[in-house]
Amino acid sequence: MKNAYGRFWFGAFYPEVIPNENEIFRRRSFHLPIPLPEGAWKNENQWTGAEKTILFVCPTIHESVACKAIYNDFKHHFGDLPHAIAGKQLSPVNDPHVTGFLDAASYSRLFLGARAMYYHSREPRHLHYHPVEAMATGMPVVYLRGGLLERYDQGSQAGACADESEARGKLIRLLNGDTLPADAMRESQKTVVAQWRPEVASAAWADWFDLFTPAADGSRPGLDRWSADMPVPTRAELRDYPFLNPRAFIPSLTLARMWRSAK
Repeated sequence: MKNAYGRFWFGAFYPEVIPNENEIFRRRSFHLPIPLPEGAWKNENQWTGAEKTILFVCPTIHESVACKAIYNDFKHHFGDLPHAIAGKQLSPVNDPHVTGFLDAASYSRLFLGARAMYYHSREPRHLHYHPVEAMATGMPVVYLRGGLLERYDQGSQAGACADESEARGKLIRLLNGDTLPADAMRESQKTVVAQWRPEVASAAWADWFDLFTPAADGSRPGLDRWSADMPVPTRAELRDYPFLNPRAFIPSLTLARMWRSAK
């Protein structure tokens, strides 16, 4: 790492990641946005809302402590409302609302037909694909403030909610077919979808890779300016950063072996 630092770059999908990284990565970092997968655009503006149900996504309910807590929280606040919980399950869940694996046609029917999606995450530096995919179809998405989705929503933020109580009120209106909040959410969500288009990501990546493109005389002025006076990490910095210290992996490897043995 120390010897190759002049050729090292850290690309972050979200700009919020960079200030929270170690200085070793932060001083060589830039934002490389990602688009929605190609398949998501096939359903763009195809939402119908024909099914009076809330779509929620929560995979691996029995295998993940975090997902189990998310599932329980959703059921506590919204379990009495018509809903479907999608997401891959590694073991059966005793809940008729949990769909488990669905073939492409069934998943598409649920994704395009549900009256609304609820998105729970308040994670400040991560955003799941599925709420943005839902927005691309035209489905209204009700979400909690404080997460990364709020930053992407640069419109009226009609779907944003301070807490689950406010979210419940909006979801009930959508379930009852109220077009006023639905239209407001759909209009605001266009600002989110616009930032996830392939052409936006392609342009950003092209701008950064231009740094590595030599000029006619063989020079690389953009890269040279970026690399000027670059401080190389010290041995102490490398030693203190856990992901670059092999000894930091020993407990994790030990736990992994114990888990495999238990399985």
